[in-house]
Amino acid sequence: MEMEIKLKMPATYLFDQIMESVLYDIHTQTGRKLKRNQLEDFEFTKTSQKRKQLR
Repeated sequence: MEMEIKLKMPATYLFDQIMESVLYDIHTQTGRKLKRNQLEDFEFTKTSQKRKQLR
């Protein structure tokens, strides 16, 4: 499936928001407070509210 959405914001802002969300999710699920430079080779599975597994 492919989806295209035009957003009125810089790509760097969107990327920063996604990264903050990822770091928050990792912290709430594992208790580990990581920084961006610690994410390489880090993997976790998240289940969405609709119970679909995200990876």
